[in-house]
Amino acid sequence: MDNLSLFDKTFSLSKITAYSLAMEIDYKHLAYTIIDNIRRRFVALVSHSFDTPATDETFLEVVGETIKKDPYLQKQYKEVNFIYPSDKFMLMPEKYFERKKLKFYFEIDNELKDGEEIQFNYIPDIKSYLLFGISSDITNYFVNTFPIINFYHQGIPLLNHYLKLSSAASKPVIVIRILRQFLMDILAVNEGKVLFYNIFRCQGQEQALYDIFKVINDFGLDSNIEFIGEIDENDDIFKELSLREVNVRFAGVPKGFSFEFENKVPVHKFASLFYLFS
Repeated sequence: MDNLSLFDKTFSLSKITAYSLAMEIDYKHLAYTIIDNIRRRFVALVSHSFDTPATDETFLEVVGETIKKDPYLQKQYKEVNFIYPSDKFMLMPEKYFERKKLKFYFEIDNELKDGEEIQFNYIPDIKSYLLFGISSDITNYFVNTFPIINFYHQGIPLLNHYLKLSSAASKPVIVIRILRQFLMDILAVNEGKVLFYNIFRCQGQEQALYDIFKVINDFGLDSNIEFIGEIDENDDIFKELSLREVNVRFAGVPKGFSFEFENKVPVHKFASLFYLFS
């Protein structure tokens, strides 16, 4: 992801305590957007690529240095929202949610390492919780750095946005999010219901394409397919789908929100940040 530092002409430091901050971090970059809640307008979009990709051992050191160098990450916002990428997750219907049993159910399909904990987000449209694993060191660091902070799994902005979008759609919507090379979220929704959601760790492009086409075949070649994340029209995965004459496109700005930056913005690469508010 390219480095960006874009500010809307309406951005004002005097209003910053009324703004919300949404931030997303993985091992290669940190990106954030600032939103004017009253005008429903994104007034800043910033992306920092790390000089050297972080590892589990260096993650907090690399992220901490990046945050310290960015003056806009030292401000006090109305709220801070942090999207954490984790392939350790579980969707749990509300009726089965019981705090004392979360670890038992979660570890049926996921392995929690020493120092990892379970966070969860509620999804009102399907009356379910999304549970995910995160390091306690990471949560402690961000709580200490941003006292008013909400933690979200990477699937939350996709689920909340596309569940609403699909409620008026006549056919399934399939969302493919490339988080980093060959790590993918694939979501299929229709009429406000989740048909499929999973996170894939692929060994290469061929496996990624296999997983994508399997989901498309399961839910219909006439489905609307949207890409989010680290992909563009020159990517072989996008080209391959285009050749199959399926309905493929890139994600756009959420309805009811706006921004006006001097430079053209590849919206789909930052759609998770934008969709967190939609």
